[in-house]
Amino acid sequence: MNRGRSSILFSATFLPIQYYKGLLGGEKEDYEVYAQSVFQPHKRALLVADDVTSKYTRRSEEEFFTIARYIEEIVKNRNGNYMVFCPSYAFLQNIYDIYMEHFAKEGRECMIQQDYMDEQAREAFLESFQEEQDHVLIGFC
Repeated sequence: MNRGRSSILFSATFLPIQYYKGLLGGEKEDYEVYAQSVFQPHKRALLVADDVTSKYTRRSEEEFFTIARYIEEIVKNRNGNYMVFCPSYAFLQNIYDIYMEHFAKEGRECMIQQDYMDEQAREAFLESFQEEQDHVLIGFC
């Protein structure tokens, strides 16, 4: 990073920021921006399953199935918008395929973020989640 004029890094995982700035070659006085979440706190849930992982060495059909089953457990009782974020497009495709094969049913609308979406396609994808749903809408991202 020291070879360029600037770097823009964004992720919720870059905390504590000073640690990552040092690790990635930034200086203590370099500019930082902390953005507020766009998700309403009362509509946000943090659920942790300690028996599954996205670790590369543990990726298997069984692991993907368990993750897809957990997604179903979360969405089956309440209509609305859901987004599932995956660490890679290959991981996303595995989870999506298994979810569609074993859990998708009437009353479930599943959308997948494509690997290379232009600005118009991205906007259309995100606009789908602007309204409250009378069914389950799951975006796999």
